[in-house]
Amino acid sequence: MTRAEIHATFTQLFAADSPAPVPIEDIRAAEGELVTTFPQSYLDFITCYGAIYTPAILDLVTGGESEIAPEGASFDVQNFLTPAEIVETTRLYWSGGMDNWVVAVASDCMGNVFGFRKDSSNARPEDSMVFIFDHDFCETKEESPGFDNWLLSFIRLKQQ
Repeated sequence: MTRAEIHATFTQLFAADSPAPVPIEDIRAAEGELVTTFPQSYLDFITCYGAIYTPAILDLVTGGESEIAPEGASFDVQNFLTPAEIVETTRLYWSGGMDNWVVAVASDCMGNVFGFRKDSSNARPEDSMVFIFDHDFCETKEESPGFDNWLLSFIRLKQQ
């Protein structure tokens, strides 16, 4: 699947709403405030589909009524953050113990946040590793080797 196909399929399968696409200027303002550079994969998604809400992923990763989580399931992603929420949430979580090299861009249903490694280089990466900050254990772990891979993992779970 191409990046555009991954993003469109993910949104079609999981978006419970249709927010407006996020203007690139708003993302660049958040990057400036947090002194980071988001990957192109994320920019392509957020500027096309917006800060979508994906509550159906919870049942997907927990097994729903069967309560048997499918192989490869991990945390659910429920809310993609707006640029203002990215800045506010990242700063709040930094003050609460999240590593200051993580910049939050989404959250799960329990308040854990997903994010990218803070990157202050001028070169925009094509894609970047996705991390999760588990606030219960105050630890950061790799969730996926890339944003597109992360979205694709939910699509594949749905297709099982």
